[in-house]
Amino acid sequence: DLEDCEVFFWGSFFQYRQYENKYPWIKEKIHACGLGKTYDQFVKNNIRVIPVADMAAFKELVKQ
Repeated sequence: DLEDCEVFFWGSFFQYRQYENKYPWIKEKIHACGLGKTYDQFVKNNIRVIPVADMAAFKELVKQ
């Protein structure tokens, strides 16, 4: 269930905005993304995000 998810990995900033519009409560969750354009957009919009090198690094993050 989406509401049970505490950490989200975003492949694009557009994707994040679409979910944010539909589910505004996700703003309070933990967000992660890659190190490129998506990360730049999160930073530009002052949205807290954890940059990760790849999906393996993300999986390690959520294990903790």
